[in-house]
Amino acid sequence: MPDEEKMKEAMTSLGRALKTLTKDEKLYLKELKGQIDAAVEADPSLDKQMEFCYGVIFAPDKIKNQPLMKAAKWYIKVAEE
Repeated sequence: MPDEEKMKEAMTSLGRALKTLTKDEKLYLKELKGQIDAAVEADPSLDKQMEFCYGVIFAPDKIKNQPLMKAAKWYIKVAEE
């Protein structure tokens, strides 16, 4: 079970990083969100936030925002503890 305080910090970090996106990154993440919503609808056991973070880190050609990459990796690490 993940540490609640660490999860809260990871979510805060993601929120701060999302405020620094470029226009292209915002467009990509909007598309990603649609794909994640469809996947979660098909399989409600999926964690939307975790899927989002994986989508970020596996798209280095689309997401150049280092704070967001770091925050996504940190969220995954904390969630998997």
